[in-house]
Formats: sequence, C-alpha cells, structure tokens
Amino acid sequence: IGGGLQVLTTVGVTVGISMAFGKGMGQAIFFGFLIALSSTAIVLKEYVDRNNVDSPHGRIVTGILLFQDIAVVLMLLIVPILAGEDIVSTTQILLNLGSSLLVIVLLVAGAWFLIPRFLKQVIKMKSREVFLLTIVLLALGMSWVTAHFGMSLALGAFIAGIVLADTDYNHQAAADILPFRDVFNSLFFVSIGMLLSLSALAANLGYILVLVGGLVVVKAMIVWGIVRLLGYPQRISAIAALGLAQIGEFSFVLAKTGRGTDLLPNNEYQVFLAASVISMIATPFLIAWAPTFGSFIQRVLRDGPKEDIENCEEEDIHLTSSGGLQQHVIIVGYGLNGRNLARVLRSVGVPYVVLELNAEEVRRAKANGEKINFGDAT
Repeated sequence: IGGGLQVLTTVGVTVGISMAFGKGMGQAIFFGFLIALSSTAIVLKEYVDRNNVDSPHGRIVTGILLFQDIAVVLMLLIVPILAGEDIVSTTQILLNLGSSLLVIVLLVAGAWFLIPRFLKQVIKMKSREVFLLTIVLLALGMSWVTAHFGMSLALGAFIAGIVLADTDYNHQAAADILPFRDVFNSLFFVSIGMLLSLSALAANLGYILVLVGGLVVVKAMIVWGIVRLLGYPQRISAIAALGLAQIGEFSFVLAKTGRGTDLLPNNEYQVFLAASVISMIATPFLIAWAPTFGSFIQRVLRDGPKEDIENCEEEDIHLTSSGGLQQHVIIVGYGLNGRNLARVLRSVGVPYVVLELNAEEVRRAKANGEKINFGDAT
C-alpha cells in the first residue's frame, strides 16, 4: 500500500508541475516515472551498514523500494507508448501492453518451473565454480531473452533475481555473487558519471541546485505523508522520508529508453543526470542526519507522550534486534551430530540455524519445519 501510494502520488504531483510548465501529458508522465523511483543500491547499502534494515523505518523503506523496483517493469512497457512509437489507436496501445505483460508472465512462469530443477542438477556436481557460473549465466541469459522480445536487459536480470530468491539455493547464490555486487555497482555509477557533461552542469548550476532542492523536499514530503497515513509516528515517518528523497538507478535505465525521443531531449537529459547524481551524493548525509531530524520533528509536532519521544531510540534498537536471530548457534552440517544438536537446542529453547551443502537433505529438513539453509559455512 505504501509503495503504491508513493509511486502514484509522486507521478501525479510531477505531472501537475510539469504540465504547469507547458510539458505535454506523455512527457509529464515520463518525468513522473523518473522521479518516483529511489535508489535501492545506495539506500539499502547505507541501512545495512547502520544495522537499520530491521528497524521500523528500515522495513517501511525496504518495502517501498521493492515496490518501486517491481513497478519499473510496467514503466518500461509504457515508455514506448508515451513516446508514440508504432501506436495508431487505443486498441493498439492495449494490445502492445497486453502482449508485453503476457510475455513477462510466461517468462516468469517458465523460469519458476525450470530454474529450480536446473539448479538441482547443477548442485549435484558439487562444484562451487560451476554453481557461480550458472547463476551468472541465468542472469545474463534472462536479460538476453527479454531483450529478444523488445524489452529491457535490466528487466530480464530483475526477473532472474526474483526467481532465484525463491529457490532453496538463494543464500548461497547471494554469498557467491556478493563480491561482484560492489564492483558492478561501482562500474554502473562510474558509467553514469561519465555520461554527465560538466560544461552543461556549470552552465545550469543554479537551476540544477534549485531542481535538486525541490526534488528532495517534494519526495520527502510525499513519503512523510504516506507513512503517516499508514499510522506510523512522526519520527519514523521523517526518517523514512529522508531515506527515499533521491533519484534511483532504474531511473537511468528509463532515461536511456526515453532519450532520443520527445520524452527526454538531450539538454533535459543532461539536467536530469546532474540533478540525479547530486541527489545520490547527498543521500548518505541525509540518512545520517535523519534520526536527529526525526526526533526534532516529533518534538515540534508533539506526536505522542514525552516519554515515548525520549525512548524512541531504545525502541528502535529493540525492534531491530527482534527482527532476526541474535545470540544463536550455527550448526554446520545436518548429519547425525547436527540433527542431535538441533534436537537438543530445540528442547532447551536456544535459537539456531543450520547450514548444509546437501541439497536433498536441505529439502527434506525444510519440509519437516527445520531452520535450515543451503550454503557453504565459510
């Protein structure tokens, strides 16, 4: 609900502002798509580093970010329609959109059916290198398939990630590709920086800074209002608002799709790039300042009793620690000794998690309700 309201409200507000400045409806909606998205890569990295993912504001922000990432699928399908490419009637628009959605549904259904079975055979080879290369192959292969059907490469990789997350091997896959994440993130943002024209930035510096300020304030106010509407206190709403007040990396994918059309001429593309990069640079500082700002807002607006305001930080810490396992035992292997140890720990109420490299054993134990994951303990 929060993610849906955030995307729709941001698009609606952007459309209103854009049309007030003389933009057409198609271009105004496209601008709304660009501004509605926030940076999953930057925000989640900051939240993980600060142990905030399981806090109240962390859960809200993560939920909204994931909704935005899923909404990108529909946005990528709509962009060619907004640009007026090969569209002759409303019926044609609906047919194009419907056929694209059908292709995505078939791809996801096929991947969900085939990938777990394929991975099951790969796991039997007991080769970590083959497993890693298979994960990379699946991501690149799904990207190629979606591109073959005229959709985005990023969309294919995203679908592959969703399907892999639903397998028994998701934790090991995440652990194996983790070293690549920061490298590819760095390459992505370096490439974005190389697209930025410093001469265009210098020529429009005043306008760009005003645009960044307005973008951050408007996005923050929208998120603050929506989180408040969902029943959260002022402090949590304010922290979540500052966490989502930037442009996201998927916006660059959309911008590339819209570039070269009337949706995003080159001069506006450069302004958008500059404003986006500056908003991303500001994000770590905004997240660091957010708790102080949130406490200030709660005191000023007097939301809740005084003692609740003073104990906000302690409550956040408590909720954070309750979001996952703490002071638990890690059982390496689920053989005879592992099963005996798990039974003893269950009987005395000690939390634990099991790691096992035998995929069949993991599947059987999970079916019996065991807290077990496929993965190499190292």
